[in-house]
Amino acid sequence: MAFVTEIVLFRDRPGVAVQTMVEAAEGSRPALAGQDGTIDRDAGRFMQVIDGPSVRLYHFRSRSL
Repeated sequence: MAFVTEIVLFRDRPGVAVQTMVEAAEGSRPALAGQDGTIDRDAGRFMQVIDGPSVRLYHFRSRSL
């Protein structure tokens, strides 16, 4: 079985407080809690505090964890 790890790097939007980023990130967890194969995160409110053009998305494939 192959596993894929997704890493997303980004900056916050100008003027967004650190606490707002933390709350948005934590608030995204429940949406994926019951999904097979998902470990963490979802878009939703979190995307509203991310500087879109700064996003860099990387995928890494491995055969085992």
